[in-house]
Amino acid sequence: MQTEQTLIKLICHFKRKPGLTLEQFRDYYENHHVKLVLELLPHPIDYRRNYRIDDAKFDPFDQHADGEPDYDVITESWYRREDLEEMAVIAARPEIAGPIVADEEEFMDRSATQLMLFEEYGTKGGVGGFRRLPEDALATR
Repeated sequence: MQTEQTLIKLICHFKRKPGLTLEQFRDYYENHHVKLVLELLPHPIDYRRNYRIDDAKFDPFDQHADGEPDYDVITESWYRREDLEEMAVIAARPEIAGPIVADEEEFMDRSATQLMLFEEYGTKGGVGGFRRLPEDALATR
């Protein structure tokens, strides 16, 4: 009998350095920082970056969510528990941490950074509990 191994997800919230546009931030992150991190640290199972869409307003519940968002990108990295522990030991080495921190200071507001670990749960077979609304349900009443 095969047992399913729990993956740990590292989620990071990052804010751009004042004076950078979102496009400059994304460009630097994708074309420089990602390569540096993957060169210095053990690779995760998956590594995704979710960039905020500039000037996109989404407030379907009328919560009046105004103002500058706290973060410009949310990253997701998946690791086996033992791999995450090894990565943390490697990341703490001065010869690894030094170049990564120096690079982050080029484009990130490091004081706003948040790192969190999660166990991810999914819905077997996708989002089976959700159903599509009939097209006329979205019509203005």
